[in-house]
Amino acid sequence: MINPYENERPPQAKMSDLDARIKHLKSQKAALETKHNKHTKNERMKRTRTLIQVGGLVSLSGLLERFDMTLGDDLQLDNIAKDKSKILMGILLSVVEQLPQHFSENDLI
Repeated sequence: MINPYENERPPQAKMSDLDARIKHLKSQKAALETKHNKHTKNERMKRTRTLIQVGGLVSLSGLLERFDMTLGDDLQLDNIAKDKSKILMGILLSVVEQLPQHFSENDLI
């Protein structure tokens, strides 16, 4: 009678193959995580740059002076500054509500 398991590889060899496969998959995972983190970091940097620029526009508009806000005020922890920022936000939201949903290129010229 022929033993069907005679040509089967020993368990140690199978475990070694699985370990190699796990190592390869972990390497692929690390490469994907690095790529994702780089993309995420790049997107965060772009977002931060835009927010800083918009903050600069708000500052140039004179809104900070109108609300007696100074650069360096902590709008989250300082209760007086927090109240001023809430009022400013309310005004900005009311302006946004009055604007059209989308601007055409002609509107922006």
